[in-house]
Formats: sequence, C-alpha cells, structure tokens
Amino acid sequence: MSESAASLASQHASLQNKLFYPLTMPITVGPGAISVAIALGTGSPREGLQPVHFIGVGVALALLYISIYLCVRFAGHIGKLLGPSGTQVAMRLFVFAIFCIGVQILWLSLSDLLNTLHLH
Repeated sequence: MSESAASLASQHASLQNKLFYPLTMPITVGPGAISVAIALGTGSPREGLQPVHFIGVGVALALLYISIYLCVRFAGHIGKLLGPSGTQVAMRLFVFAIFCIGVQILWLSLSDLLNTLHLH
C-alpha cells in the first residue's frame, strides 16, 4: 500500500469516528441529555415550589456553567491525558449514567401511574 493510500485511509477512518458527533451533539450535549433534562424539568416537587428549589436550580446551573467551561477550555488537555481508549471509556460511562437516569424517570412515572389506578 502506498503512503498516500495509507494516509487517505487514515483520514477516512478519522472522519468516520468524528462523523457521528455533529449530528447528535448540538453544542455541548447529546439527545439523551436533552431528553433527560426535559423529563426532569417537567416534573414539579410534590410539596410545591419553595424558595429552596430556586436556590438549588441556581446553584446547579452555576455548577453546570463552570463544568462546561472547564471541559471546553481544557478539552485538548483532557483528551491527551485520557487517550483514545480513556475517552471511549469516559463517553460510555456518561452514556450509562444518562441511561440510569432514564430508568429512574421510567420507574417514577410507572409508580405514579400505578398509584392513580387505585386497584382495590
């Protein structure tokens, strides 16, 4: 195999690995995170909204902003530190965490539904 063919094959493999991201990760999160945020945001506390809820949301947003800034700012360094396999492991762990949140949302929804049936 010639050097140019190997280089072309390497570029093609690199593009294949990156092709998935622009379609599924608008700005900083993927569709799983967006759907979890919508599902969690549509629920309301059982005891009603209290001032502590607004404070908690404000703190959570501040931590989210800081973590996004740090991740974007140091993405190159983090990528070099983790390497390709470490990056894949981290991505799979994040996907698993989002899956667990989805299962929790499903469980809570089903339990609420079953509680409204009043089977006596």
